[in-house]
Amino acid sequence: MDWTLDLAHYQNRLANFQNNQGKRVLGEAVSEARVALSMSRAGFAEAIGYAGNPNTRHKTIWEIEKGEKSLRPDAVRALRALLADRSIDDME
Repeated sequence: MDWTLDLAHYQNRLANFQNNQGKRVLGEAVSEARVALSMSRAGFAEAIGYAGNPNTRHKTIWEIEKGEKSLRPDAVRALRALLADRSIDDME
């Protein structure tokens, strides 16, 4: 799998969200990015700055992926950084 191309795809999807494409698009992009990073919902939530016990973090990401909630602005920044870090690591 070419991580560089895939991660660029997720970064573009997040950028589209910033252009007011809606919660559903964001949810799908978050889900695809989480799966591509091979992370559980709870682990992914923690990695992008959500606190709480594992069940709470899992539920938060599930609600975001389903379009019921939006990512906080700081979580969007953290996710972009996570994707950028992964892209750099995989290119080395």
